[in-house]
Amino acid sequence: MRSAFSRLMLSTATSFLLGISGTAQVQAAKVAIIDSGSNLPGITGIDFVRGDDTPNDESSNQHGTTISRIISVFKPVGDIIALKVVDSSFTFSPSRSEAALAAAVEMPDVRVVDMSNRNPISLGALQAAADGGRVLVINAGNRAKGRPDGIAEFAPLLNGTAIIVGAVDPDKSLAPFSNRAGDLAEFYMVAPGSTQFNSTQGTSFSKPHVSGLAAQLLSLFPNLSVQDAVNIILETADDLGEPGVDAVYGHGLINVQKALDPAEGEMIAPGGGSGGGSSAGVVVAGLAVVGVAAAVLIKRKPLETTLVLDKYERAYTMDLTKLSQVRPSHGSLDSVLKSLNVLEKTHVISQSADKTAFLRVTEPTLENATTYNPTSWLNDDPAFNPEPSMSMYENSVDGSGYSFHINSSLNNELGALGLASTPEDQISFLSNKTFSSPFLGYSNHGVASQMTHALTDSASLRLGLSRVDDETRFGLRSDAAVFELSHKREKLSVSASVGHLAEYGSMFGGSTNSPYGVDDAKTYSFGFSGSYQLADNIRMIGNYSHGFSNVNAADNTLLSNFSNLQSDSWAMGMIFENLFQGRDRIGFAVSQPLKVTQGYVDLTVPHDISADNVVSSTTDRVDLSSGGRELAVESFYRMWVGEKTRFTTYMMHQRNPSNLSDASSANTILGIFEYQF
Repeated sequence: MRSAFSRLMLSTATSFLLGISGTAQVQAAKVAIIDSGSNLPGITGIDFVRGDDTPNDESSNQHGTTISRIISVFKPVGDIIALKVVDSSFTFSPSRSEAALAAAVEMPDVRVVDMSNRNPISLGALQAAADGGRVLVINAGNRAKGRPDGIAEFAPLLNGTAIIVGAVDPDKSLAPFSNRAGDLAEFYMVAPGSTQFNSTQGTSFSKPHVSGLAAQLLSLFPNLSVQDAVNIILETADDLGEPGVDAVYGHGLINVQKALDPAEGEMIAPGGGSGGGSSAGVVVAGLAVVGVAAAVLIKRKPLETTLVLDKYERAYTMDLTKLSQVRPSHGSLDSVLKSLNVLEKTHVISQSADKTAFLRVTEPTLENATTYNPTSWLNDDPAFNPEPSMSMYENSVDGSGYSFHINSSLNNELGALGLASTPEDQISFLSNKTFSSPFLGYSNHGVASQMTHALTDSASLRLGLSRVDDETRFGLRSDAAVFELSHKREKLSVSASVGHLAEYGSMFGGSTNSPYGVDDAKTYSFGFSGSYQLADNIRMIGNYSHGFSNVNAADNTLLSNFSNLQSDSWAMGMIFENLFQGRDRIGFAVSQPLKVTQGYVDLTVPHDISADNVVSSTTDRVDLSSGGRELAVESFYRMWVGEKTRFTTYMMHQRNPSNLSDASSANTILGIFEYQF
């Protein structure tokens, strides 16, 4: 029984770039040629003129021999059967032609019949061949008519098994002698009408290109129906003449490579999910993203030869690792460059002796801007696309307050950053999320809020809520809540937190509806943060977070049988104020982003499919804690040049980036100038 399916969206243009190749499963699909026989060495067949098994070609222009030579470009000579029905006079007989067609249908390995439109074969005999599962390839005729003639006229009555083939010249214009598509355009295509094997031309020498391709398709993909083979050949033809199927060229010019490539549209990878559901799969557009905590998944060797099926269920092998990407633990340079179009405005709503309220808005435009926000891109996903965001704050002198955010995170308000910074003066490490809570969700797209209640002069309780609804980027959806109790003294501030994160369709921020998707993942977390004032202008900050995750596998993915997972992250840093000049700031940090430290999952990768559609897979029990552990060392320096210009530079070195042991170390250097208008 075929297992469940997960689907990958690909286009033919990128198929081989991604490492797709046809499987090695090949079965003989032979071609029967009903013509004048063949003198090509090695060909077997039947002579219906003399009644023996030596179908020698006696025609003056070696008509049948030329057809067999063209087909031999696609198929071995041993897969070509010559059924001779005419002698040197090239006179057809209804009895001989119909007997040859009946013989071809009786041969189980013959799946394609190549025949001249001049063969006097009845509609009933042709329909019997169509019902017998044979592709019927018929030339259009050489009378320069407006539509095909002869038995080609029966094509609409042959249940989608017939292809009519006209001829084009080397310049791809219709050959002057070729009959046009006319009202049979739906069944018509063209191929070269001349060949190196013969000095004469004709649509008879066009059709063997199509016959050979049909046989090659049915050999490589024996599970194809003849109707599917016909559709593939017609749909992948290069459009000629008027756009679309037209009355001259029909579907257009044969394109062999495109016909053998995966069809445009959905591809399916027979999966090993827990549900074992139906063939209805999960559609994924573009990359399959894996959360950094479970990055080791994309390095599994079996993924390099994953079996995938196109919409016709043709089997190919794909290097799925080339279609997989780890969500980076820190902001990427590409994200930074794209975010340069995001600008920020701050509006004071109200201000009194004991309370201040203000609104901060970012817009994806360079017009009418006052201040560029240099931290808007941090901690966002790899497909950063600036969108408007809004944050509203109200803070009281007793420490109480609230904030509300649209498309903006709480990273600077919880954990170590919440202890060491304020909404008006935020710290901007590249590893900001590691200094806060990594379990608030994995995208800024959605809504978030926090409420702080002052318990005493030095203690407060904070509730943070976050809802991610990021359908435009990998379909992320999650809800999170964090309770944080903090205690602040003159020099030392500490906090402890507990939280809950519910992800729907993904885990650790991976993309939903992907080979690595899940039904849901629930993570319970705790964390500790601290900030210590070493001197008037020196602070040390630190954060540790630990999570316990329960993951429910989904149907139609490659993952199943999750154990309970544990993960953690930590960061420590030092911040210096007014070190070289007034209002400057320098920071140093070392951190390890979120990583699974305990837990397993089964990764089931399909690798083969039989002719009767039985899928073979391998299952690997993956230790998600294996692989490397990223260590990031970074610094930043911010200085003011005058009253309106600020310069910030970031430097980061990452060892084993994205928690991949075989990943080369990464270095990032970034400088940003800001000017206030």
